Amino acid sequence: MRPSLNARIVRTKQGSVKGVLVIPSNRELQPVEAFLGLPYASPPVGPLRFMSPVSPLPWNGVRLMDKYAPACPQTLPDVSNEREALRFVTRGRLQYLRRLLPYLRNQSEDCLYLNIYAPVTVGGKDVNIKFPVIVFIHGESYEWNSGNPYDGSILASYGDVVVVTINFRLGVLGFLRPDLRENRVANFGLLDQIAALQWIQENIAQFGGDRDSVTLLGHGTGAACVNLLLISPVAQSSSLFHRAILMSGTALADWAVAENPLRYTLQAAQQVDCPLAERDDELAACLRFKRVTELMSSNIFQAPLYASPLAPLVDGIVVPNEPRQSMKIYNELFGRYDVMYGVTQSESFHLLNAATLQFGLTETERNRIIRTYVRNSYASNIDQVTAAILNEYTDWKNPVRDTEEYRDSILEILSDARVVAPVIQMADLHSSIRQRSYFYVFAHQTTNGDYPQVMSYIHGEELAYVFGMPLVGGTNHLSSNYTRAEMLLSEIVITYWANFARTGNPNFPPRQKFLTVANSRDRFEPSYVQWPAYDRHSQKFLNIDLRPKVKDHYRADKMALWSKLIPELMSNGNGKVFTVGNEDDDDDDDGEVLVTGGGEGLLPNPLLPLLL
Repeated sequence: MRPSLNARIVRTKQGSVKGVLVIPSNRELQPVEAFLGLPYASPPVGPLRFMSPVSPLPWNGVRLMDKYAPACPQTLPDVSNEREALRFVTRGRLQYLRRLLPYLRNQSEDCLYLNIYAPVTVGGKDVNIKFPVIVFIHGESYEWNSGNPYDGSILASYGDVVVVTINFRLGVLGFLRPDLRENRVANFGLLDQIAALQWIQENIAQFGGDRDSVTLLGHGTGAACVNLLLISPVAQSSSLFHRAILMSGTALADWAVAENPLRYTLQAAQQVDCPLAERDDELAACLRFKRVTELMSSNIFQAPLYASPLAPLVDGIVVPNEPRQSMKIYNELFGRYDVMYGVTQSESFHLLNAATLQFGLTETERNRIIRTYVRNSYASNIDQVTAAILNEYTDWKNPVRDTEEYRDSILEILSDARVVAPVIQMADLHSSIRQRSYFYVFAHQTTNGDYPQVMSYIHGEELAYVFGMPLVGGTNHLSSNYTRAEMLLSEIVITYWANFARTGNPNFPPRQKFLTVANSRDRFEPSYVQWPAYDRHSQKFLNIDLRPKVKDHYRADKMALWSKLIPELMSNGNGKVFTVGNEDDDDDDDGEVLVTGGGEGLLPNPLLPLLL
């Protein structure tokens, strides 16, 4: 991409801005105007820390928006020592992180900014053209990452949409409840997202965007955030968005919402020597004037393995109830939106380290991981749930099993339990009240990508195709060397995603011309098939591969375990599903495993959660 300072001047509510004109390296793509680092709220510092975001101050003159603003404060995974890093991640994941992390090193509490990528209108002045808007909520973790690494220019150009990426508060600054009392303002990261959507409503028309056609696109933890906004009364105060795309995540996942948030408030207060008082916001006032480095100390939070200590929490305001309950209570809210959602086959791949990937697991190691997961995720009937999982994921026709098979079974179990089953449960709830409900499975592994071809389709690989990296060769962390067929796949994916953002139907309007076909001497035929809506009876979905096809009942036998059998076991045991921890049990071998920083891994993981 080649930027030049030729973009027009745009007047926002706060003042005038000038961006850069981005010329794609693929000459078939149209130029895009990029406006980087626009403030959508005032800096959340000093007395505004642990407060709802407030509008940014106006300015005079024209501000040049040609650089990304800082990422919000975060502790990044340490991958400087390759040998040490490979104890916790695969080599492919390490390569990915090394490309991603440079975008995140510039950090500041003054971080509430967004980036806009807008197609160039006719002559740059045709204000009558309105493009649908896609707002990307980043994933990776509730504790680190930013919207900055995700270049929206190719998606904007090829899809004829305005793409917005945002930064929002993370970790302790974004998701700690700074009060011992319940029903107090919290979820500042979610409130930031709402503030960004309000700014978009007020200003996006000036950039060629249609304020009445805004689609939220979330990945991983970002998808869980989007799901929470779909059922949040606070986000419904005005028509801030109209559709949603959830990629590899949902609010029903066991990692999506913090359990027992008071536990982490107490830990933070004790660590930085703040008073444990319930009067006059004394605790919040103390936390506001502590150094950021103190609040972000990696030694503060002790959390059960597989839990999310710093995550959205049920605060009675932004998140009024447990998400499953909210989807039923607020079904008139949940049902007003068209929703598209999907998964990859190996959603838990990044929980493995290099050695486990290469050598596999013994049966004892596999069983111990399962038992630890069950004990930290369910409140009762531990033995019965563990037995049910082992029974369902054991190939009884094959009496001889090796370490690779035990490794693969763990990948299946954790992928199904933590992502696939919750997504399908959400699909059943949404499709029962809204016809425009679409499910996909991304089933292609990049030929020259980061991961071994012997593995399956891995969490995060689909992002490059959504953002169009194959169409330009790519220059950022999503980059890889793509084949011609993969370029066409990216065109097909963008077409479905952009169509959904435009009409609520991924099939309409169909694209008449594909660049990869037009510019290749090879024989390529666009495999652009009709994508049927999902419903809980037919359970049809689009299997997205080099040749997409419609299938049905994805992993139905396995889903029945998580959606029916285990809830029945919980009901019989008077337990509840998706609760974290059993703090009264002192069994060191099988009990609650504590790690620092909410690590997502098979072992206590100093690299922080690397899956979501």
